[in-house]
Amino acid sequence: MAVAVARGGRDVLAALAGLAPPRVDVGSCGCLGRCGAGPNVAASVAGSAAVFDHVGTAARGAQLLEHLLGPAEFDAALGLTALATREKAEAALEKGNADEAEALLTEVIGSNVCGGLHLVYVYIKI
Repeated sequence: MAVAVARGGRDVLAALAGLAPPRVDVGSCGCLGRCGAGPNVAASVAGSAAVFDHVGTAARGAQLLEHLLGPAEFDAALGLTALATREKAEAALEKGNADEAEALLTEVIGSNVCGGLHLVYVYIKI
């Protein structure tokens, strides 16, 4: 997946990177030619490619991942919950509350979410 970084694309890029399963590559790209409909996401799955527009929120990004991968591989609601919990853990860690951060990260791991776990393990190592 590639995200055009204009019109809020950086936030979408960060959300998709935190949501996507490890087998999904997420990165930025140049203009996709539809700036008025942005943020835009280019995706290629199983040899077919498409550009999706108006992907301006983490929720819309999660819906897109669920659409592309199928609900059996990616559950949008579960992914968003795990992302929010991981962000709370990051905030707790920044405030020096390691015990709270550990509990939140452990909760994410126990949720069986398929995306973003590689980021959770980075924080647990800290």
